[in-house]
Amino acid sequence: MNAKDLLLKLVEANSEGDVDEIINGHPVLSKDENWQPYGGIRSNFGSIHNQQTNAIPALVEKPINSIDAILTKECKLRGINPENSKAPATLQEAVERFLDISQGDFSEIPSTKRREIARNIQIIAEGSRRNPNIIIYDTGEGQHPSDFKNTFVSLQKENKIKIKFVQGKYNMGGSGVLPFCGSRKYQLILSRKHPKLLDGKPDYYGFTLVRLHKATGEYKQSWYEFCTERSSEIFSFQSDELDLGLFEMPFYFGTYIKLFNYDLPDRSDITLGLWRALNRYLYYSALPILLYEKRDYRGHATTKIMS
Repeated sequence: MNAKDLLLKLVEANSEGDVDEIINGHPVLSKDENWQPYGGIRSNFGSIHNQQTNAIPALVEKPINSIDAILTKECKLRGINPENSKAPATLQEAVERFLDISQGDFSEIPSTKRREIARNIQIIAEGSRRNPNIIIYDTGEGQHPSDFKNTFVSLQKENKIKIKFVQGKYNMGGSGVLPFCGSRKYQLILSRKHPKLLDGKPDYYGFTLVRLHKATGEYKQSWYEFCTERSSEIFSFQSDELDLGLFEMPFYFGTYIKLFNYDLPDRSDITLGLWRALNRYLYYSALPILLYEKRDYRGHATTKIMS
């Protein structure tokens, strides 16, 4: 099984049980030596579990990271270093400059344009009603496979601390969801750097799977870890755009994150329950977000915009 086929099997997995089967049957994933500790340290359990006590504020960190990634992409595409004085000084200024939205206020733009922008950040529910998988997708700058260890699976790297117009700063929020991902704590991360931002690097998709390693043998505490190929590098492959079941969009660049069996307090249609919950915690969203319900609920629209 090549890397692309493995990625697509993980995307198609409906539950953490399906992921267990994929891991057990794979020549690389089934071996512990091909898993590395999250953040480069095995003593990461406390850092990750002490962030959030509720699944919703933990989840909110994901679309916040998506907003940051989209605005950073737009900044770099204009040839501006996000960390220097020519970059926007505030979130609202970034939205106004990069998306031509006056004062960053989406309330005044037509609903069709708001919906078009919202497709760039999607929160999707799939799988079963009782144990849904939650997907967060964005068309942000994306990350090259060689950068995963310093971004997606790192802790406290201060990647954004000098960028004034983004919300995330401490490089911790991305891991806050892990305690709420079923019993195995599986999180699939897929990303592709925007083609115009590769800076000479080869154009590859990269992906990894995060899980909880239960304490065994000489170790007295569990830790989080992520999978790599036999070379200890992030799984990667070259491909045209991918069909990942997003709403009216293929995956071409940006980031796709799948949280298996996420512990939502309200497991009803996400255009109702999760939409209300997100509005309580993300009461001002710098960019509109599209919620897409793919489970078998009837009687409601499958999508709803949160702005």
